[in-house]
Amino acid sequence: MVTRTSFAALNIATRSFDQDNVIGVGKMGTMYRAAHRYDLFTAVKRLHDSQHLGKQFRSELIILAKFRHMNIIPLLGFCIESGERLLVYKYMPNGNLHDWLHPVKCNAEKLDWHVRVKIAIGVARGLAWLHDFNNFLIVHLDICSRSILLDKYFVPKISNFGGAMHRRSNDKGLIASSKIGELELIKQDVYQFGILLLELIAVHDPDHNSKSSHTLEENLFERIAHLSSSSSGLYHAVDKSLLGQGFDGEIVKYFIF
Repeated sequence: MVTRTSFAALNIATRSFDQDNVIGVGKMGTMYRAAHRYDLFTAVKRLHDSQHLGKQFRSELIILAKFRHMNIIPLLGFCIESGERLLVYKYMPNGNLHDWLHPVKCNAEKLDWHVRVKIAIGVARGLAWLHDFNNFLIVHLDICSRSILLDKYFVPKISNFGGAMHRRSNDKGLIASSKIGELELIKQDVYQFGILLLELIAVHDPDHNSKSSHTLEENLFERIAHLSSSSSGLYHAVDKSLLGQGFDGEIVKYFIF
């Protein structure tokens, strides 16, 4: 159940939105870790510009307040008060997938093969559910590693629904009003999921990414095209931390298909 909460309560829980409690900054707002009684934690998203992000706020609130799935981020509450708009989610202690795949530290812990497969399957289930749940269609339109949060068991949760579109099967209004057709919107989600799968397995070059003006997608394609042209083929394009653990054949087969 999603409950309305006061700004004062969230202000206390985040220690006046202290910078030390910031756990992420996105397109819509800044995410804070909020501490409550009995050692309970939540994640609070405070919108950057409440006045101009009203549509995104409503979209996320409507979708997440109504639908529940094990691979969708649980929304716990919201706040609309004094020009502020905030959303309260279940806290995900393992952060977002992007930070695991693109660590800042060279000796950072890596996700093993089984965990990556688990994440891929979980995101696929969540996305399939969004596209066809009880005659209700939801297209996310921003599937990427930053939008995938991980709980303490590394179960993936799709988040960031501010740009999502939705409708019932007998209501063509919301998606039909888009300049892009409904099928094309679904294809966009599927394409973005494909890029995510590539990101889960491909080798990453932090120096190349930091110097390049290309998007992550373009960098992935460019690097894989370069590496796969060598005599060893796609084997060189696989994240080296995954190899030599007894799953090399399975990994290469995954990459090819």
